[in-house]
Amino acid sequence: MSTMVDNITKTMNATHAQNATVYPEHLSAQIIWKCVPPMLLVIGITGNVLSLLVMRGKSLRPSSASIYLRYLAIADTSTLVLGVFPVWIRALTTVDVTALHPWTCKLHVYFLYSAGDCAVWVIVAVTVDRFLSVTFPFKAKLWCTKRRALISCVVITFVALLVKNSHLLWTRGFQYDATGAVCGVARKEFAFFETVIRSWIGFILYAFIPILSIIILNSLIAFGLHKAQHQRQNLFGSSSSQAVTETANFRSSTYMLLALSLAFVVLVTPSITVLLLSPYWVVTPHDRALEELLQAITDSLVYTNHSINFFLYCLTGKGFRREFFLLIGIKSRQVMPEPREGGSDPNRVVGNSARE
Repeated sequence: MSTMVDNITKTMNATHAQNATVYPEHLSAQIIWKCVPPMLLVIGITGNVLSLLVMRGKSLRPSSASIYLRYLAIADTSTLVLGVFPVWIRALTTVDVTALHPWTCKLHVYFLYSAGDCAVWVIVAVTVDRFLSVTFPFKAKLWCTKRRALISCVVITFVALLVKNSHLLWTRGFQYDATGAVCGVARKEFAFFETVIRSWIGFILYAFIPILSIIILNSLIAFGLHKAQHQRQNLFGSSSSQAVTETANFRSSTYMLLALSLAFVVLVTPSITVLLLSPYWVVTPHDRALEELLQAITDSLVYTNHSINFFLYCLTGKGFRREFFLLIGIKSRQVMPEPREGGSDPNRVVGNSARE
């Protein structure tokens, strides 16, 4: 999450900005920040609210995954409002609503980073939940419960607010230059930590570890489901209706997990890359203008990651689509077995799991 506000803070460097504004890259970046944010806000907030409503559906509500995904919808919405709205206002009016007071600088970046961290790590948590359900099906009823999901969400919030990002309350604030005060590093002695060390910490905790964990766990989930499917076919016969149903569930669940992982990797990696490499190549005002354009593009991709989960759920989750259609009254409810708490049936749960 450090990517987005760091990029915004850098953009506010007055000396560079004045020189960079003469280049077309700067103008292009401003156009992006004027046009893209309202679309992201409308699509993202609407989709996240719909996700919250659909997750209350009768077939989804009993599963532990519903807790994680409702939490994710809240974290994504918070990230969008805190991240996109101030940038949009500044692009339209040149007024930085986060720089009204030193504490607005501190609190804005503090809650934005924390919301982004929560959104990322709850995806890891729900992937772990599904991995346990598939790998240890007989223990899932004890391990993968709604109570444990709630505890996990509380722990994620606690770590984000009180451990990882608490330093922002004293390292961030007003940064003074020839044009006045802007949001930035509060004191010079914090500059190296904020611009270099914390960037790498953000890369490791926001991107590298989550991406690696999700890829490994999803691979193990896919392997476990494939193995379970093969065993069921041997037991019931490949032509049985149960085998056909389980095969469909397997494919739907696997595609859903892969889509989520791929979306996160593709949409977040470019912004992290720009953040890490910018200090080493941005020298001239033209470099700065080009950096602004790259930041505008890659940060928009990051915010897109917080806006599209509802559509990923609909595209890849049969259970989610069914509940959404019921919510908007397209078709009547089909009779279907209720999932047990924690989704201890790994074959049905994965349909409810990472995104259904």
